[in-house]
Amino acid sequence: MFSHRVRGFHPFRIRRALQRGDLKYLILQVLKDKSTHGYEIMKVLSKDFGGFYFPSAGAVYPILQMLEDMEYIKSTLENGKKVYSITPEGLKVLEDKSERLKKIMERRGRYLKTGKFKILRDYRSVAELIIFNYENLTPEKIEEIKKVIDETKKKIGSIVLK
Repeated sequence: MFSHRVRGFHPFRIRRALQRGDLKYLILQVLKDKSTHGYEIMKVLSKDFGGFYFPSAGAVYPILQMLEDMEYIKSTLENGKKVYSITPEGLKVLEDKSERLKKIMERRGRYLKTGKFKILRDYRSVAELIIFNYENLTPEKIEEIKKVIDETKKKIGSIVLK
């Protein structure tokens, strides 16, 4: 049918909510509220998108470097980690781009309110229920869950493929 990983499962891409260049403004927005390290920025952005978008290190760290080169942010080394903070120039960029940031937030809001997102949130909840209780699953429980999933797939397939 389709292959996926639970984390990062995107049958419709978050890119519909983000446009080219948006991520740098979202990163600046995160740093406006709090100085932090790159992975924490990724976690905050993921939370802001309901957990269905987790920007990759390959996307975030080059942007952090670019923002630092442009002097919109600065970094310091704390406990072996680079901690980023916004500069006055970065705050000015956020102020100058406030309309764009507002539009990004509006698109994000529309994305999070879609019926598709609600289905994905339910799908994720079921997957997490299984994953987080995996150690407690006996062979009997696994077989019972598999039957429920198979039945559910058939029912959903009959709806989707009408």
